[in-house]
Amino acid sequence: MNTNNTFTLIIPTYNSSTFVCKCLDNLNKQDYLKSNFEVIIIDDASQDNSIDVINAYESDLDIKVIPLEENGGPGIARNAGIDNAKYDWILFVDSDDLVEKDYLSSLNEVILQDEDIDVLGFNWARKSDDSEESRKDFNVGRRDGKFLLNKDELLENYLCARMDGSVIYTAMKKDILINNEIRFFKGIHEDIDFIYKVYHYAKKTNYLDKVLYLKEHREDSIINTISLKHIEGYVRAWKEIGHVVSSAVESSILNPRYLDDYYLGLVGMIASRVKEINRNEKEPKKLEELLKYLYKISLEFIDLEKIYQTTGKYTTSYCKITKFFLKTMEDTNDENISKGVSKIVDYIKSLEGKSWSCFDLQSSVFLRSNEVNTCCRRFFVNNERQGDVTILDIPKAKDEIITGEAILNAKKELHHKINTGIPNPCDGCPYLEYKDWGSLNKLDIQYISFEHHTVCNLRCSYCSDEYYGGAQAFYNVKETIKELYEKKSLDKCHTVVWGGGEPTVGKDFEEIIEMFCELLPNVKHRIVTNAIKKSPAVINLLKNDKIQITTSIDSGSKEIFKEVRGRDELDKVFDNLVEYANINAKAVTIKYLFTKGNGTKEDIQGFVDLIEQYNLNTCLFQISMDFKYEFIDNKSVDNMIILYGLLKKINCDVVFFDEIILQRIRSKDVKHKIDIKAICDYVGIDFIASPADYKSIVIWGASGNAKNLSKKSNFFKETDIAYFIDSNIEKQEAGFCKKEVKDPSFLIGKDVPLLITAVQGYSSILKGLDKIGFSKSNIIDKLII
Repeated sequence: MNTNNTFTLIIPTYNSSTFVCKCLDNLNKQDYLKSNFEVIIIDDASQDNSIDVINAYESDLDIKVIPLEENGGPGIARNAGIDNAKYDWILFVDSDDLVEKDYLSSLNEVILQDEDIDVLGFNWARKSDDSEESRKDFNVGRRDGKFLLNKDELLENYLCARMDGSVIYTAMKKDILINNEIRFFKGIHEDIDFIYKVYHYAKKTNYLDKVLYLKEHREDSIINTISLKHIEGYVRAWKEIGHVVSSAVESSILNPRYLDDYYLGLVGMIASRVKEINRNEKEPKKLEELLKYLYKISLEFIDLEKIYQTTGKYTTSYCKITKFFLKTMEDTNDENISKGVSKIVDYIKSLEGKSWSCFDLQSSVFLRSNEVNTCCRRFFVNNERQGDVTILDIPKAKDEIITGEAILNAKKELHHKINTGIPNPCDGCPYLEYKDWGSLNKLDIQYISFEHHTVCNLRCSYCSDEYYGGAQAFYNVKETIKELYEKKSLDKCHTVVWGGGEPTVGKDFEEIIEMFCELLPNVKHRIVTNAIKKSPAVINLLKNDKIQITTSIDSGSKEIFKEVRGRDELDKVFDNLVEYANINAKAVTIKYLFTKGNGTKEDIQGFVDLIEQYNLNTCLFQISMDFKYEFIDNKSVDNMIILYGLLKKINCDVVFFDEIILQRIRSKDVKHKIDIKAICDYVGIDFIASPADYKSIVIWGASGNAKNLSKKSNFFKETDIAYFIDSNIEKQEAGFCKKEVKDPSFLIGKDVPLLITAVQGYSSILKGLDKIGFSKSNIIDKLII
């Protein structure tokens, strides 16, 4: 019984006999029976002696040379190869590329495992730089291979222009081509619609994630040149795909939703051509000619209204470019074409390097017990809670190490999905920003959070098994830290957060945090602790001003504490907080989280009385709420504001709402007019800022909190923002909310009202202001609503 499949390799060539012979040399080394494959070389009317050189090539390969009388391009040459192929499987190889020696044997092994496969994709690398580092380059090789594992995902993602349109990385059964009359069109970009038809008619596809093809990079290749023919070929291919999709939908072969995918693909088709024209053509007249031609032939078959509907659904760069291009060309005539083109060029330039991302995706890592997250944000999309985005699932292995390379690749993959419109867990996230974030070519962790176990000594009503389930890390935490340190992924690290379950009761907590301090002595730590267990390491870090503590109290009595937190430990928590605060009060944040059962006026008054009783008013105070709730009810809004006022009344210097409340309290869905006078009368002091007292103010922190505040607060309908303060140089260069962003040193000698909106690192900001001599009296300590 023959256990090998038969392959036909089709190589079109034009004046490239030297390359073809190198390719044949490589095929001679195939780890596969030569009686089971043939090589068909199509000479596309070469003008040199290529055909003589190839005919003279000596080997024991089964080589057939077919000369064409006139040059028709690679598509026509490949058609000749298909028509003359005698074997079951077709493979296309470009004449200047190479294949690995196990090219055919690897494909054969997969096909033998499943005889129903009729299309098999595989991976590639650069021929000119066939190094291990090159093969790890995110921009080299296929990122779309996984879509070949599912027919629906395959068609959807190809139509959405998220896949490689080349034919050279795919083995296909000859029967698919013959039975469905699939052939290449004459011209350029002929493989785009060809490979779609192959996918469309294939019954089962698969993917082998192994580099089998070595691609040569040439400056004069199709992807590095642009002309009217290139534009014509690209648009023709997508027009042809549209015919296939429309026909299949009309015949009920495809779901109508694929037409929506197709229109997203058209957006990508237009945007990618606009970018390529702008990249490859600098001569103004030719630039005008190419853009006018793209606009003209696109309008011949696309529905503008559907295109605009599509660009309105997504926020990708391609959607931005396509919408701007079409609108600009629509408003441009021959007399002002040069102005229109200049606008397009300037717009493309303004988008250079920009992408949708966030600080956490670029620079943070959250190590959980069985996974790696890229953030701890929580938000709602269509009334469903989203966030805590996972990028890596970790198999349980005692000595497993989480590598920086694995984390970086997972971040790149998520970033790619966000920016190409592929559904992902960050969809709808309000923290994403479209700007120049820099590259993701290196893992530079600035913020790392250790949530590597879920062991806890409380059972809070607003928590879940996810955070107190008692799970230990699936991996070696200490060795993971060492690996990240040795690979220099922690060189820019400035903040380490300890959370998850209760950090201080975790296995080896003292040892792990001390090891981290030894490796990176200048890093600031933050620990989210319930303060039931006293930690020697925390006390030592407090003495050296290297740690910030956040402890949630959430009650004003022992009964409420036990109901909300699960155990009767209120006295112990306050005793330990007193000891911590006596060492460094400004490093201790006490949190009140509003949840079911603790939001009455009596509850919050009891909490304030306890703070005064234990003399903790020099600490920092954070007001929060249960993140599982999308909206805040009117009564809770009032009581949160009252709590703020009561804490101010007992001379607590620093009180702030955290971002969970800031997202919700000013939401357009909160239909509630706050009675400022009644609240101030109840509290007994005037603690709410009036816009009448400020002509303009300065805001510290160019962040999402500041944006929410400036856009949604009633206060800023009457008071102007002079500028923002932020130490981030990139923010200073880019500006924020159409205002300047200045360095903190700009405040030296200034007598201006300053509002601090940064909710983390509040005490360090105050220390920095004190160092530059900024008057504390200028810091706005009243509540802005």
